[in-house]
Amino acid sequence: TGIKAVQYDCCINSCMSYAMYPDATQCTICSHPRWKETEDFRAPGRTHSSCKPFAQHTYVPVAHRIKLGWSDAKRADLMLRYRNMAGAAPKNGQCSDFWSADLMHKLQEKDGAQRPMFSQDTDIAFFLSSDGVKVFKSRR
Repeated sequence: TGIKAVQYDCCINSCMSYAMYPDATQCTICSHPRWKETEDFRAPGRTHSSCKPFAQHTYVPVAHRIKLGWSDAKRADLMLRYRNMAGAAPKNGQCSDFWSADLMHKLQEKDGAQRPMFSQDTDIAFFLSSDGVKVFKSRR
C-alpha cells in the first residue's frame, strides 16, 4: 500500500509524545522516565536507540491515511455515498453530521453567492482537537 507508520516514544501516562523532543529523558509533565532501566541502560557509550521506552505510539501521516482510504474501491465508494447521504437536507431540522450542519452551508456561501468550498464529492473535512481532551479510551 505504500503506507508507512512511524513509532514514537511517548509517556507511559499518555502526557506527551517525544516526537518533537528526541533528547528528552523524562516527561515534561509528570516527570516519569522515558526509558526502562535495563542491564545496558547505564553502559558507557550507549545510545538512545539501545534504550527501551516505557511506551510508544504509532503515527501514520494524514496524507498516507487519505491515500489508503481512496485506494480501496469499496472504502472510496462508502465515503462518497456517506457524504451524499449525510449532506442531504436534515430530517426534522436536526443536524446529523458536519455535511448537514449550518457551518457547512455557511462555508459554501458568502454574501449569498455560492463558493467552491466542498463542492466536489471527493473533498474531505477534518476535525482537529488540540485542547488536551483525551478522546480515546487508551489514553489515561
